[in-house]
Amino acid sequence: MTGPEPLRVELPAGPDAFYDFMDRELCGDGLPAIEPTPERVAAMIAPSGREPGEVVLVLKPRMGVATIEAIAANAVMAGCRAEHFPVVVAALESTVAGEVAHTATTNCATALLIINGPARHDLGVGYQESCFGVAGRANATIGRALRLCLINIAGSLPGRVSKSVFGHPGRYTMCIGEWDEMNPWAPLHVQRGFSPTDNCVTAVGSSSFINVTDIWSRSADAYLTTIAHTINTSAGAWMIMREAEITIVLSPSWAEFIHRDGYDLPAVRQFLWEHSQVPLSQLPPDHHGPLRDIDAVLAGDLVAQTSSPDKFNIIVAGGLGGLHAIACHAMGHEKSVTRPFQPVPRR
Repeated sequence: MTGPEPLRVELPAGPDAFYDFMDRELCGDGLPAIEPTPERVAAMIAPSGREPGEVVLVLKPRMGVATIEAIAANAVMAGCRAEHFPVVVAALESTVAGEVAHTATTNCATALLIINGPARHDLGVGYQESCFGVAGRANATIGRALRLCLINIAGSLPGRVSKSVFGHPGRYTMCIGEWDEMNPWAPLHVQRGFSPTDNCVTAVGSSSFINVTDIWSRSADAYLTTIAHTINTSAGAWMIMREAEITIVLSPSWAEFIHRDGYDLPAVRQFLWEHSQVPLSQLPPDHHGPLRDIDAVLAGDLVAQTSSPDKFNIIVAGGLGGLHAIACHAMGHEKSVTRPFQPVPRR
């Protein structure tokens, strides 16, 4: 199956012509972009060996046809290198498969991309200090390419189709690598059945971004209690929808301390699930009836952040020596999906 022929537009010469075109035609994210000329798009595709007209997906809500050529055009606009392109394609596939695109919701949720595998090094994916912000070209452009695909192919135009009340800074780009080598249990893709030598990208939902800081704790129980009591909110859509995932990004130091004290991953998840429950009395009385109606109230009149411990994703990233963790709640109905990708030689 091949997609429709791409629309080609002649623009005046000069550095501002394409930027003005994007602004006028609502086909960008407000930032400057690289003009996706036929030559640049062809160069983006060539190392992957994919056919330009190959249909990868059909994207809601506009039912836009995501061909290899269309995805490549957005990757060019975002500033990706050709070696980033297979990651962008896999990221789009995992985002759609897990319903993490959030193209029309009123929620602020967005997709967080997590990259695993040896290709992180050749791609220049940031997974250490500042991995969530100003982490380099790979993180910035891969995440941005995903968003541009959702704008230009799916039709998720802010205000017209995307009804997010506030939006999310991560809707510009939200892409990190996991520090696979510093995960004392197993990196995310290995937890999901892939080999350590496989290269994968996972899309998880994120409508929150909470930094957890603890300079006093010295035991796994203490660190995990700090995390649990930071994420035990009472106003998240994740509590209403029940099936939400919560992604916890441990700094290498915290991961080391928790592993040292004998916690395996199931034990970490169980601890966080149990200790992040909140008393029903902490929530407004107006919430009590609806929460009981959806079976969200547990024994002892406690309300869990999500339906079960296995909804916690545990990964390791960030700088050494930092006594921090990051917590990201998903919106509620998404399911994180991991897709492999085949690296191409760096030009």
